Amino acid sequence: GQLCTHDNGVVKGQRVGQMATTIARPDYGYQGNYNFFDPDNYISTAAMLFSGDPYLQEQVRVVLERNGGFINDEGQLPHHFQGTVPTYQALSGETQTGPNVFWILSCFNYAKTTGNLQWLKSYMPKLRKASAFLFDMIKPSFNLLRSPGSLMIDVFIRSNFTTDTNARAVGFLR
Repeated sequence: GQLCTHDNGVVKGQRVGQMATTIARPDYGYQGNYNFFDPDNYISTAAMLFSGDPYLQEQVRVVLERNGGFINDEGQLPHHFQGTVPTYQALSGETQTGPNVFWILSCFNYAKTTGNLQWLKSYMPKLRKASAFLFDMIKPSFNLLRSPGSLMIDVFIRSNFTTDTNARAVGFLR
C-alpha cells in the first residue's frame, strides 16, 4: 500500500519514514515521490491513526517526523520528497502552503488519537515554526491565506487563493 516505512521501501538497506501518495488505489502513486502533505497524506494518515492500530499509529509518527526533520529556516516544510531528497516547491514550481496546514493538522491528529501528549509537548517548537510560516502568508485585505502553488484548479480561477488550503486553514486557525 502507501506506507513505505519498511526496510527497503524507498532505499535499499534503509528504513525511511515516507508514504507514497495515492487515495485512488492501493498501490504506489507518484513513482519515486513521497510525503505530499496535502489532502492525500492528510486523509491517509488520518485513516491509519483512526484505525486504532498502535503499529500504524507509530508509523504515522515516523512519517510526520520525517517531514518535520526538514523544516527550513522560514518554517516551510517540504512539499514532497523526490526519493529521499526534500523538495520545497510544488510540482508547478510555486511555494505551496498546503503542506504546512495539512502536516500540522496531521500532527494534532496523531497526538489526539494516541494520547501521546509528551510527544506533542516536545514537538511544539516545530509546530510553532511551521505555523509562523503560515501566519506570514495571510493577506489581511482578503483575510485569506495566500496559496500560490495549490494543485487545485482554484489557484487559477481565484488568483492564488484556494479552497482546499483555506478551508482547512480555518479549522487550523480557530
